[in-house]
Amino acid sequence: MSILEEGYRSPGGSSRNRPHGNLNVLRASVLIVFAILTVRLVYMQIINGAEYARRSRENHIVEKNILPTRGLILDRNGQPLVQNVGVYTATLVPELLPKDQASRYKIYLRLEGLTGASALDIQSKVKRAEENDQAYIEVQVQKYLTKEQALRLDEASVDMPGVSLSVTPGRTYPMGNEFSSLLGYIGAQTPEEAKNLGPKGYQLNEPVGKDGIEARYEDDLRGEVGFTANEQDAQGNLINALQTKDPVPGNSLKLAIDADLQKYVAELLQDSLDGTNGSYGPASVAAAVVMNPKTGEVYSLVSVPSYDNNIFAQPDARANELSALYHDNRHPFLNQALTSAA
Repeated sequence: MSILEEGYRSPGGSSRNRPHGNLNVLRASVLIVFAILTVRLVYMQIINGAEYARRSRENHIVEKNILPTRGLILDRNGQPLVQNVGVYTATLVPELLPKDQASRYKIYLRLEGLTGASALDIQSKVKRAEENDQAYIEVQVQKYLTKEQALRLDEASVDMPGVSLSVTPGRTYPMGNEFSSLLGYIGAQTPEEAKNLGPKGYQLNEPVGKDGIEARYEDDLRGEVGFTANEQDAQGNLINALQTKDPVPGNSLKLAIDADLQKYVAELLQDSLDGTNGSYGPASVAAAVVMNPKTGEVYSLVSVPSYDNNIFAQPDARANELSALYHDNRHPFLNQALTSAA
């Protein structure tokens, strides 16, 4: 018989069955793997499906605005008349808080110890936000924190889901009361201002110029708002940074005002008020404007009495001073130099 009639015969009889044994082991292994995967799939989708669905729902896309640095205001010699500082605020996002009310209240109590805000007030703010379907919006717990309070809060917020430290641009005015009527100040938006400024792209937490140069040149000093969009889990931990746009700082202004001359004129006016006692009684207000008649530049513009515009950086802490100014019949918030000229 030829080899063609016999067919191919492998040398050694017992080795012909070896591949079949290996295949059976492979088949069994594949079946076991598929069985494990099937059991795991059933567990995830059927037995524990509700829990995974809940976790998925609790992942959030959190968008935060980054407010720009406000432009500086300088005198004619380049001396800064304002300084930019950070305003520290304790905030929380209600929908990131624990669902358990007892756990929530523990956070409120801890915030009370860190910031001085009442735990009951925090609870009311959260409840109001949830009732208005605004649980995804940051709630201000306490504004104008000291630097020490801000540092403690920043460290503690790691263990408090939904709680964070917000830093927004603020101003201090280092040159004294002589410049307050001239410079004005910045402050939080009123409801009416928010209604008008919202269509222009202003954020609710964005301060605006309230008087003087700060208000007159608001559009130039403001800058452009940036933002970040991040995916976070239910504990507020970052999952993925999705998008970032850096803010654009505002433009700085250089005035014709001479800071030294402004102080000198203010001192002369105050001395004249202190020594006045004419037939009509002592004068209560005074104003002066020093100009260059050739160019029209204003070197000094002073109104007396004035006020400390830093009071608006901490209106709650200095509420008594602010109330006294509002009730002063000399109207220190009124710029007498501009009123007299009008």
